[in-house]
Amino acid sequence: MAKFDRKFRAPVVSLSKADVERLVGLIFEGSDCPDEFVVSLKSGEATYEVGDVDSLFGLEVPGRVESLIFYARWDSGGSHSQRRVIINLGMDLGFCSVSSDGDEVWFRGKCDQVDRYLKDKAPWYASISDAFPRLSGGIVALLVLSGVYFVYHGAYYLVSICLMAIFFVEYLFKLYRDGRVFPRVKVVFDSGDREAWKAKAILVLTAMSVLGTYLGVGVNVYFALSTGG
Repeated sequence: MAKFDRKFRAPVVSLSKADVERLVGLIFEGSDCPDEFVVSLKSGEATYEVGDVDSLFGLEVPGRVESLIFYARWDSGGSHSQRRVIINLGMDLGFCSVSSDGDEVWFRGKCDQVDRYLKDKAPWYASISDAFPRLSGGIVALLVLSGVYFVYHGAYYLVSICLMAIFFVEYLFKLYRDGRVFPRVKVVFDSGDREAWKAKAILVLTAMSVLGTYLGVGVNVYFALSTGG
């Protein structure tokens, strides 16, 4: 009997209460009630484990949701073989794992279902979240080179702008690592929390735009003065 197993990376997702309910429904779809089902939620130093969605929504989580893990297992018996689904949505690199002993149709269908559903729940900032580590590193490198150039040419006010920009980017990266901006997994069970997330993201993007504009104006002024224009 062939055994099928696939593990793939989970995308950046933003899930509401209804989204979580639908995701659990997709996990159960096409099978009987699993022999084991556990939902694990991590927030700060606390980890909560429940056996159903209602208990999950009843939790009073004091902080941000850092990871949400779904585990379902069906033992062999009746009309199906052993099956397993794991969906790990974490702040670092989340993953999905689907396996089955012998049932290729269920296996491939479940992989496709889970993959398509999670990709459909990607927030507007998903591409930013994926690229942010490389993007922030590139910006810092460019700012350092620019600062060295301005020091060499005596444009010390532009050096100060570069330093402020470097500190700002480093601070943003720390917020990113902590899941406070552009998080890989965002679980919002309350509409008010969702609006707060939007406001925070808009504030960060606005601050980045203002800083970029400030630096750009300073550079233009410098070159205008240096060329006598």
